[in-house]
Amino acid sequence: MKLFNKYYHNEANEEEQSAMTELLIQKKYDQELRQKMSARLANEYGIQRTPAVGAARTRRLQLIRWGGSIAAAVLLGLAIWQISSPQLDYQALTVAYLSEQMPETYRGKGWKEVLEQRDAAIQAYVTEDYTTAAQLWGLVTQAEEAEAKDFLYLGLSYLFQEEPQPETAITALQQALTYPDKDIEQVSRWYLSLAYLQAEQPKNARPLLEEIIANEHWNIAKAQELLKRIPQQ
Repeated sequence: MKLFNKYYHNEANEEEQSAMTELLIQKKYDQELRQKMSARLANEYGIQRTPAVGAARTRRLQLIRWGGSIAAAVLLGLAIWQISSPQLDYQALTVAYLSEQMPETYRGKGWKEVLEQRDAAIQAYVTEDYTTAAQLWGLVTQAEEAEAKDFLYLGLSYLFQEEPQPETAITALQQALTYPDKDIEQVSRWYLSLAYLQAEQPKNARPLLEEIIANEHWNIAKAQELLKRIPQQ
């Protein structure tokens, strides 16, 4: 710096002037050379020198461009996949699994025979052939398909015969009460009380009649009348 000041104020000796002049010429040459090289790189190769101050900003812009390119590529890939991949047909997917019918298990083995026996029992009961009705309903109640009503009418068939069989009727009517059928339960309770009286068991009939009255069930008026005629024990 001191040499440059002396050179600038024309205070340098001949040797110092010569050295400073040579240095300035070299600086000028280097600057011109860099400018020419930059121009050549820009013109021939499209490379432009970026000022150092904007280097960080340039890197951020490059990252943004790269990120945008990657995102666009991903979206394009998804679009191509959706176009090339057919939509899943869920209904068609289940066809193979529904090709074979599920075996029917609601009705047990021999259900047709049970239906035929029940129809025949009903016909015998309607025509007041209570002996035949009892025999047929006896077969029906042995099947898994037996219902509360089957046991009810089995008991009635024994009670309505010319020679009633109250003991057998009691067993059938008690079984009818085990089913969760409120209507059949009320009817069965009434006829069970009658079966107990026919079997000379008023002690067992009384609670049933009292239950009918207390719950205001079917035949409550007849239950009240009958209960009055049963002596207290």
